[in-house]
Amino acid sequence: MLLIDPAFRQTHVEYLFDKAPYGCALLALDGRWLKVNAALTQIVGYTESELLERTFQSMTHPDDVAPEVEMLGKLQRSALPADFFQMYKRFIHKLSGRSIPIVLTARPVRNEQGLAMHYLSVIQTLPNETFGPARMSADAAIELRPITTPAEFVRRHWKWLLGGIATLVIAAAPAFWTAGRYLVASHYEQQKLKHMVLELRQTLVELQSQPSD
Repeated sequence: MLLIDPAFRQTHVEYLFDKAPYGCALLALDGRWLKVNAALTQIVGYTESELLERTFQSMTHPDDVAPEVEMLGKLQRSALPADFFQMYKRFIHKLSGRSIPIVLTARPVRNEQGLAMHYLSVIQTLPNETFGPARMSADAAIELRPITTPAEFVRRHWKWLLGGIATLVIAAAPAFWTAGRYLVASHYEQQKLKHMVLELRQTLVELQSQPSD
């Protein structure tokens, strides 16, 4: 059985978080930013230190604050069909003041008792026309509803899923390569040991078959 060093695994998890091409963040239950990656700072125009002093509510479009707070509350109470949700919302860019359409995916990080400690959020940018007049039809309104089930998530965003899987595979390639080398080396050592045992057994057989003086 191949055992992965916890420190090795943690290093690669942090690498994926920090180097992801989309925004990643840990969010406190009250909305404070606890940890953010470089991609998120580029999306919203705030530095990492500035974000860590703010809440998501203070930089979200006023019309989108209440729906997100409501969904996070349901997520914390396990009142959703799945332990995550996805919704469209807008951030307000620090420098330009313009609305930044994004799709937010959030899921709680729970302790052993099942209580939410904080949220893990993934933020992906969208074209500006996402919230334009063309999206205000009844059909568009349905598509803008929060996603609360895995099936609905896959139905809407299968292309993003494929892209995300490809990104993870590329980023995790060093870990797979290292694990593969260990497996190959382990197999080689097992074969070598097996060969030595066979040779030793053959030698014992030959010694036993020789006539005693």
